[in-house]
Amino acid sequence: SMGLQSPTDFYIGEQRALQWTNNVDIVGAAKMRNRSINIAAGGEFRIDTYGIRRGDSASYENGGQAILDGTAQGQLAAIGAQGMFGFQPIDEVAASRSSVAAYIDLESRLFPRLLVDGAARAERYSDFGGTIDEKFATRVDLFPGFALRGSIGTGFRAPSLNQSNFATTRSTFVIKDGVAGVYQIRTFPVRTAEAKVLGAQPLEPEQSLSLSAGIVFDRPSLPTVTIDYYDIRIDGRIVSSSEFIDSSVTSLLAAHGTSGVAGAQYFANAADTRTRGADIIARYATVLGREGILQLVGGYNQTRTRVADVRSTPPELNSIQATLFGRTQRGIIERAQPDRTLMLTTDYSFRRFTVDLHNQRFGKTALLDASDPASDQTVESAWITDVGLSYKVGRRVTASASVANVFDVYPSEWIDFKDGVNATGLSIAGNSRYAVAISPFGANGRTIYLRLTYR
Repeated sequence: SMGLQSPTDFYIGEQRALQWTNNVDIVGAAKMRNRSINIAAGGEFRIDTYGIRRGDSASYENGGQAILDGTAQGQLAAIGAQGMFGFQPIDEVAASRSSVAAYIDLESRLFPRLLVDGAARAERYSDFGGTIDEKFATRVDLFPGFALRGSIGTGFRAPSLNQSNFATTRSTFVIKDGVAGVYQIRTFPVRTAEAKVLGAQPLEPEQSLSLSAGIVFDRPSLPTVTIDYYDIRIDGRIVSSSEFIDSSVTSLLAAHGTSGVAGAQYFANAADTRTRGADIIARYATVLGREGILQLVGGYNQTRTRVADVRSTPPELNSIQATLFGRTQRGIIERAQPDRTLMLTTDYSFRRFTVDLHNQRFGKTALLDASDPASDQTVESAWITDVGLSYKVGRRVTASASVANVFDVYPSEWIDFKDGVNATGLSIAGNSRYAVAISPFGANGRTIYLRLTYR
């Protein structure tokens, strides 16, 4: 928007975070009625700070000049640095808080085959009050090499200073009414007047309850196997709201002093979630005499996170037909991570040589469209194979070579990429081929590394 005077590089400002933590821990043992009790206790004092500093003025100002040429000649030009809008003076913040905590943990083998552990932690934040959380765990050795274990505990997480104070304006690619376009979206801290007129409420701490149960099999000359099931419930999970993009939002923000943006969002305690899953891990190692050492590890994880409840959309958003927590936001929680992962690793060492073979299968992921299931983007499951070879040249020097993603696997293409320059979806007119945003293994393809290490 500065015409021929528009710069081509910018300082967009910065975010700064600092944490100062002091801990004291005391560990010991005591005897009570011929039973040994392991005791751990301690305290913590922590200071957190977070700040935003503005960028140079060209990164966010409106130069006022129209587009000089091309098919859009004469139209208003987008303001600020394109793609990475600079932090503005109104974004600047310097926030801090402190917390103090104390805990105690008691562990004892009540019977030869029964181990129990109980812990409690009390914590007080300068901005969110206090909490007391507990955990109880136990392990029962049914017979040599076979045990059952389980735990139950509560949790507390105060909103981060970033979630409470982050503010920025960014250019984002959005499909609206079936047509793709670049919009400037502003993230408002919940304390601001603009967020409040869109129904924002002060952030509250997340509360959680977690349960786990498992078995352990560990016998000589056989693989060590652990199987664990877990169930985690989070109330008041803090997430980004939907992006409110509408002419009514633009007008509403302009009436409260914010112009030049097409939409808005903020952080909110928008949903309660439940995560259930299982881990299966098997390990085996054997010495092959003079032929070296072989180690095998196999792992399987299945995890499903579901939105159990959604907080009501504020009346301020109902009046402009916007949704606090929409289909896309639900999909980020429920579908953006693989629900199944399988891992197989082989490590073989012979004298100065070590060979590693790692295979991992990632399950499907998806990005849900705001309203149309037919436009959902899926990344199909895939195997990724890595191979490494190292040789110990001397006592301190090791040479190694490795190949990541040996078979050059790429994630699925954006569904509209096939349309090339006529594409109206997330491939941005055919410029972006792979759905990297929701791929668990990226889109770098095969990568070769050579290393020389000195210790």
